[in-house]
Amino acid sequence: MKKCFALIFSMIIILSLSGCFLRQTPPEKKDPTKLHDFSPELSDKNSAEISLAPYEAVGIYMNNIEKWQIDPNKTRMSMEGYCYVFLDLDFDGILELIASETQGSGRYSKNNYYRISNDKTSIELIPFDQSVNQKNQCDLIFEDSPVLYKNNKTGNYEYIFCDYIRIGGGMDYFREEEYSYKDGKIYATPLFAYEVIQAEVSESGEKEEYFTLFNLDETSKVDKETYDNAIKNFESQRTNLDLELEIITDDEFSEATNITEQSDMLLDAYKEFSYNGFEFDG
Repeated sequence: MKKCFALIFSMIIILSLSGCFLRQTPPEKKDPTKLHDFSPELSDKNSAEISLAPYEAVGIYMNNIEKWQIDPNKTRMSMEGYCYVFLDLDFDGILELIASETQGSGRYSKNNYYRISNDKTSIELIPFDQSVNQKNQCDLIFEDSPVLYKNNKTGNYEYIFCDYIRIGGGMDYFREEEYSYKDGKIYATPLFAYEVIQAEVSESGEKEEYFTLFNLDETSKVDKETYDNAIKNFESQRTNLDLELEIITDDEFSEATNITEQSDMLLDAYKEFSYNGFEFDG
């Protein structure tokens, strides 16, 4: 009988030790050679698995409206004024809110990015990474901005925004950038830039065009053919996910007569957000 108990006790110790060894197995390491790993991979979530329904998320934003609403009296220097849009920057099914204001004839944009707090009671301002030393941020006034791509090689999801600056009469600057949400910050990575100077203001008396490609830490001035080919190559390596969103404009939000109308406006915009592989029910 004692031998039997001794044998059972020995087996229990062996099984316990083996369990410890299994639990101590280190996690799988990520491939360090993976470039541009900014955007997280999209999880296979559907609306039934999302922790906040659209009306609940909008309720939290409306309960904290004083934190994100732009003062309309300070944004009348440009026809664009200000606007609001919802995007899922971290692809968790709970949308972030972008409050954008465009100032002056040069259309200089400044955006604030907000997320719902982890305890689902308040909202938090997401810092914008300043390492690229950008005084101007992406614009939300263009019909095709942003575009949401899936990188066919890495599987990452990438928001591509257009940024436009009117440098002066007859001088315009366009830039396309990847925006991503990583480590608690918003990052902007320049991709392509195009500058045009009309003949009437150029030193040469002819129309001048300049094309720039950004590749990690390198910046290259190229000709139009090289520039166009780079964009085609970029798009060929990605799948356009047909992003759908609704932008709430300056006039629409300011003309709402009460908080209920504003809330309904936000809810419609929230539920409008969708792309191939994701949409809200109803």
